[in-house]
Amino acid sequence: MIFALDVGTRKVAGLIADREGEKLKVYDIEVLEHEKRAMIDGAVHDVERVAITVNRVKKLLEERNEIKLTEVAIALAGRFLKTLVGEAAIDISDKKEIAEEDVNHLEITAVKDAMKDVNPDEMFCVGYSVLSYELDGAWMMNLTGHRGKKASVKVIAAFLPVQVVDAMSSVMNRVGLKITHMTLEPIAAIEVAVPEEVRLLNIALVDVGAGTSDIAISNDGIITAYGMVPKAGDELTEAIAKEFLLDFYTAEFVKRHLRDYEEFEVKDVLDAEKIIKKDEIMKVLEPVINEITSEISKEIIELNGKPPKAIMVVGGGAKVPGFVEKFAEMLGLPRNRVSLKSVENLPSIEDHTGKLVGSDMVTPAGIAKSALFGKGSVFSRVYVNGQPVKLMGLGGKYTVMQVLLQAGYDLGEIIGMPSPALVYEVNGKVKSYRGLESKVKIIVNGKEANTRDLIEHGDRIEIERVQNGEYKPPTVRNVIDKVKVKFYDGYMEILPKFLVNGEKVSEEYEIKDGDKIEHEIFVPVKLIKERIKENFRVEINGRIIYPDVDIKLLKGKKVLGDNDEVKVGVEISAEMERKLKVKDIIAATSNERNVIRVKFNGKEVVLPLVEYEVYADGKKLSPGDFVEKDMKLTIQSKKLVPMVATLLANLNLDMSGFSRYKIYKNGVEVGFAEFLNDGDEVEFIEEG
Repeated sequence: MIFALDVGTRKVAGLIADREGEKLKVYDIEVLEHEKRAMIDGAVHDVERVAITVNRVKKLLEERNEIKLTEVAIALAGRFLKTLVGEAAIDISDKKEIAEEDVNHLEITAVKDAMKDVNPDEMFCVGYSVLSYELDGAWMMNLTGHRGKKASVKVIAAFLPVQVVDAMSSVMNRVGLKITHMTLEPIAAIEVAVPEEVRLLNIALVDVGAGTSDIAISNDGIITAYGMVPKAGDELTEAIAKEFLLDFYTAEFVKRHLRDYEEFEVKDVLDAEKIIKKDEIMKVLEPVINEITSEISKEIIELNGKPPKAIMVVGGGAKVPGFVEKFAEMLGLPRNRVSLKSVENLPSIEDHTGKLVGSDMVTPAGIAKSALFGKGSVFSRVYVNGQPVKLMGLGGKYTVMQVLLQAGYDLGEIIGMPSPALVYEVNGKVKSYRGLESKVKIIVNGKEANTRDLIEHGDRIEIERVQNGEYKPPTVRNVIDKVKVKFYDGYMEILPKFLVNGEKVSEEYEIKDGDKIEHEIFVPVKLIKERIKENFRVEINGRIIYPDVDIKLLKGKKVLGDNDEVKVGVEISAEMERKLKVKDIIAATSNERNVIRVKFNGKEVVLPLVEYEVYADGKKLSPGDFVEKDMKLTIQSKKLVPMVATLLANLNLDMSGFSRYKIYKNGVEVGFAEFLNDGDEVEFIEEG
């Protein structure tokens, strides 16, 4: 898809178009006239006024098509035109076949050859056409896909004063458009009006605009010459205005409708109403038409060496009755050899708007087609991280920095600057956070380069941003004051209650520019203890548990009570009131169903059904060993069968002092090996 603009002396035409095969498909058109005479002879004289009209066209197309237009293809009128021929040749013996990129590089090299005697500070190349291709000395229509030893090309390049190009660039900059294709108006017009198969004939194409009449001549299948005459439709308008005392815009209306009306009712500059007949107007215009067509005919003969076989006329300035016919007379051609070419009759264009009508729409369509088909562009092409970037002009003076800026990189990405600083408030105090410093690595054609190195057509640039660490914006935890608690061999930081922009958020909330953070100055001791308990964890068989522990807080040697508070920024210490032991962990993790309850001589005794072994880092722990924070424990268990002997062992009953005794279970005498069940009653009776 392309946005093409024809910025003419009288009006601005904008097209949204695309290509399908060899056809140009036009999807939308907008044409607006300049409110003031901001352009003269096809050149920008008032940048601001021209920009206003261009912006209106752009906005209307954007709104209708729901798109954002950022790039544009344009063409310039040939005022002060200069043409030069350039040649170039390359060795292709090592190539499997000639690629399109090779041909483009060859053409651009030839254009640079044409520029060798041009001062780039004064003249700017605005387009070119290929005069001929040769492969190993033989003429070729197209080099792409062929193989050989040497390929060469000859081009004709068109140049305009730098001021003309700069003025148009300023207009586009003001409306947020980047020029990605620039050509000469007759190059664009001939692209659609005179297809390649017709260029075998000696044809002159004349684009008669408002300020200039641009000329392109074809012969033997190529474009052989370009030219320009600084006279066109405005001379006719001015003649009507002077003769009948009309303002310029009234005279312009009369000129445009000479084919539609036989008389015009107008008001002159003295406010006098009058009726002007067409015959009267034509008498006034006849000598002007003669003069314009005569000068154009002389320029054609000078460029071509003789009258051409036919003339195709486009542009709004040529619609005046008798204008086209006069060409035939001036060049001695039969009347049927001169035609006013209308865009709707061109087979290579498919109009989806119903508005692409008339000879004055040929050039806008040509601009779109030349851009979409890559014809006559004077932009060098380089690649940034594999993506093509077009550079205006062929002076070879672009630096890596300029290319990267045009490719959309900002200065920080190129030269390596800190990530953006954040400004925020904490309890009413303004604070800022600077990002991490970064740098970039630039590779041009496989070699390390810097931003000042010059770039040429076809160069490949790779840019990689290397950052000293990963940039992350600060979190609430990073920016507010905390209570520091020494616990075991490390430290914990306890945050006070806080709000960000009046709302509760996580302590891992990432600060944004302009955030306002409010936090309390004191933290209750109860809250600190809760936070410590939440962080006291033990891993058992891969599962995290948080055992209930008793914490004591000290500020120096003073023990803090649960109703005390600690100011943020202060350091305190925490200790365990009662150290956690392995047996506490076993008790916390064991199941009630893993025990039975029996009575021994009337008192209840709990007997385990499971025996536990606890290990830390492969070392077996005893029930009385201490359990530390973040310890990883493995607990293994095995089932037990409770017997009378087990019961007596659990009671630590010393049997050595008893010589005679009897043991009863539920009133029945039993031995040491008797099994016990939940609820059994055991009696131990000593006998005499």
